Amino acid sequence: MIERLRFLFGFSKYLLPIILSALPIILLRLNVPEEKKRESEELKREWLSKSSKYVFRFREESKISFWLEETARRLKHNVLSSKIPFDGLSNFTHSLVSAIPGSYPKGVPKCKIWGVFISKKNSQPDAEICQDKLLEKECKKLVVSMMSGLSLDYSSNEDSDREFSKSNLVKRFKAAFGEGITSRVFDQDNRGIAYSVIFQGKPYLQLWDLIFQKQKIVGGFILMMPVGLNSSQNGPKICLLNWAKGPFFPAFIPFPVPGYDISSFPIGLHPKIRNSK
Repeated sequence: MIERLRFLFGFSKYLLPIILSALPIILLRLNVPEEKKRESEELKREWLSKSSKYVFRFREESKISFWLEETARRLKHNVLSSKIPFDGLSNFTHSLVSAIPGSYPKGVPKCKIWGVFISKKNSQPDAEICQDKLLEKECKKLVVSMMSGLSLDYSSNEDSDREFSKSNLVKRFKAAFGEGITSRVFDQDNRGIAYSVIFQGKPYLQLWDLIFQKQKIVGGFILMMPVGLNSSQNGPKICLLNWAKGPFFPAFIPFPVPGYDISSFPIGLHPKIRNSK
């Protein structure tokens, strides 16, 4: 018995270093689940950070209105990229018409386009309609009045002048483009923003924009895109055609809704997904 106690007490002096040496390994093994959880949370945060901008982009680019606005942005960029000076109606018309073919994203239907050259005469904006086979000939006087009024809106400091030109403009636009036209359409912060109109009994999306060069208005345009009964499908289709490279690719999958035939909305997959194995 005494011998056993001596053995145990003699062994105990080696036991503590062994336990202390093994302690980090034991603690590490105990922390493995917690560490995996932290890694999983970190990966989730990283994925959300990377994907959030694509989710926003996906939401915006699936709207048909986005593509009319994108066409307008490209058109304005292409006009301003022209090396021809905007010193007259002829040169501005040439720059605008030359910019049109390269301004359409893939799949965007042909738009009705009006162009106006704007100069200053006696401190007042003077608007002249641009004429070409690619530009519209109808409602020329209305468009000229609109661009003159909008130019005055940007250059005038008197609220009464702006309100007067806008109220007259709304009445005339309603006669040509439907009762949905309101004064808000012509607010400065709605420049380049699509809105719905009815033209000659057919639905369109329309927008207007002004072109500035050296902080001076040199012209403006109206774009009008035809939209039909399936316009809600056109946005996703154009989105798929124009989606740039990236780590995420879009897919449009219809969900069953009571009273709606989802067979009329086919599944849309980006080619990168469709061709993957």
